Amino acid sequence: MAKSSTDKTTPRITPFTVRVSDDDLQQLDLLLRITPIAKPTYENSLPDGDRKYGMRHDWLKQAVEEWKNTFDW
Repeated sequence: MAKSSTDKTTPRITPFTVRVSDDDLQQLDLLLRITPIAKPTYENSLPDGDRKYGMRHDWLKQAVEEWKNTFDW
């Protein structure tokens, strides 16, 4: 018997490995270092973490710094 679309089943989680070439990692590192981040504006710096107009400037700046200097690629 077919299951209805309202059935609540939990999919099984399967381990996986991601492989990225050293060349691709070097290219990502270069892009993170040379790509400028736009200056803060009203739209990307609303108070209280508001993302009404998209990604926040402070979040993007912190993410890029984390990817460049801390994350173990």
